[in-house]
Amino acid sequence: MRTATPDAQLPNATTRITPAAAPLLPKIIDDTFGSTALSFIDGAHHWTFLGIEITRQNSFLTPDYVPTALLLAGDWTTGVNTTL
Repeated sequence: MRTATPDAQLPNATTRITPAAAPLLPKIIDDTFGSTALSFIDGAHHWTFLGIEITRQNSFLTPDYVPTALLLAGDWTTGVNTTL
């Protein structure tokens, strides 16, 4: 999965992207308090996200906010999981 923004408008592959590029990136926004933005079932693999911002809705960022994972990979019911 990747952005439709042409490569020429983004930093090269060896350069870390900065917030200045945010307007060029599509966004996956977690808009449900206490959930994850993306969840993958156990066994899902070979996914690459290139030029996509994954974030939370700003209203979650309050002093009493307890962070949860933005991405969840695996099956929580088996105890085999990875939180990113």
